[in-house]
Amino acid sequence: MIAVASAVQVRVTDLQQRELTGDVQAWNERHVQLSNPDGDPTEISLDSILRVDAIAKPKSEALPPGEVLLTDGGRLAMTGFTSTSAECSIAGSPVASVQSRGFQAPLASVRAVRMMPLDASVPTLQKDWRDLLGSDPAGDLIVIRKPGAANLNFVEGTLGDVTDQAVEFDLDGEVIGVNRAKVFGIIYFRREDNGAKPPEAVVAGPGFRLPIKSASLEGEQLQVQSPSLGAVALPMSAVAAVDYSLARVQYLSDLDPVQDDWNPPNGSNVAPLMGHIALDRGFYETELTLAYPAESLSADEASSSGLDGIRTFAKGLAIRGGTEAGYRVPRDFTTFRAIVGIDPRSRDTAQVELSVLGDGKTLATETLRGDGAPVELECNMSGVRQLTLVVRSASPPWASGVGDILHLGGARFVK
Repeated sequence: MIAVASAVQVRVTDLQQRELTGDVQAWNERHVQLSNPDGDPTEISLDSILRVDAIAKPKSEALPPGEVLLTDGGRLAMTGFTSTSAECSIAGSPVASVQSRGFQAPLASVRAVRMMPLDASVPTLQKDWRDLLGSDPAGDLIVIRKPGAANLNFVEGTLGDVTDQAVEFDLDGEVIGVNRAKVFGIIYFRREDNGAKPPEAVVAGPGFRLPIKSASLEGEQLQVQSPSLGAVALPMSAVAAVDYSLARVQYLSDLDPVQDDWNPPNGSNVAPLMGHIALDRGFYETELTLAYPAESLSADEASSSGLDGIRTFAKGLAIRGGTEAGYRVPRDFTTFRAIVGIDPRSRDTAQVELSVLGDGKTLATETLRGDGAPVELECNMSGVRQLTLVVRSASPPWASGVGDILHLGGARFVK
């Protein structure tokens, strides 16, 4: 057992969705032990833990503009990337900032590098980049964005060394150096390893998400073992959560959509910077919540004041009306579950129609009003390859539809 020198306060959620909060006394590959002011410490086996959330959330700061995608599904925000034939160097990453030496990794662990930011005011860029990541090329790709262009261009060939000034690229036997300032991103040809053992957990914080084999707390540092990066030490001040649910649960907010279309309702010109899908939060608040009308609550749940009940979700989606979002169903996962309702901030006028599709076939439909109670959804995903959520604005004609926002609390695939 590893002793913890100073207090790190966390909230542990178990398989029954029960939450326990306390100071960590031990955290290793077998269990998490929390202090208990009423008596002996509480020991929770990792087998019964869904996730561990840090009570003191990392400071929200502007993230680096680029991103490295790892072959194991990990993501690292970054300001700089260079590589040779065998190794790469990543600068400005939250992970790099806590390593005693410069942050380097095997190039074989890198799937793609986005060097330019995704301009939210040009949504076609995100779609083009996502489509390229999901494509099945026979070689490496170099992706170019011309100044002011709304779309991306790409060329297939073989990537070579990457420096701060240029990306070496072999096109039909001719090696050229492409000006780094013109390169939106690069995508390496990688064969999928279907026999790879899935990670035990995922550790995440602002600017990084790493699948890991194990985690243990030593003092105020979380020691993790990454399949791609090896041993990494992260300060708990940078960690938002460790998710142990991967083998049993996969949340939609942790998955990349394979379809992501938005048609603003009633000709709305909502600022594109606000986006149309928010992950693990609402559009207008930092938490994802649903409101239950007082009359829908049981006697045990109702407050003496007669006010609505508010439930907060650590995971889930907020989706604007006019959105169609598709997600690939993970292998061996058979059920989709979520609690759906209107964003509490827009309950006065909002009305939304939700359709849940499995490979294009309707599995469930719900019409949700702001004054109604949230609805629990459960859909059978057996044999389904893609789940699609279709959210339509259903407000009366005099309403703009801007406030037609659906919250999907705990939206997830389960086995």
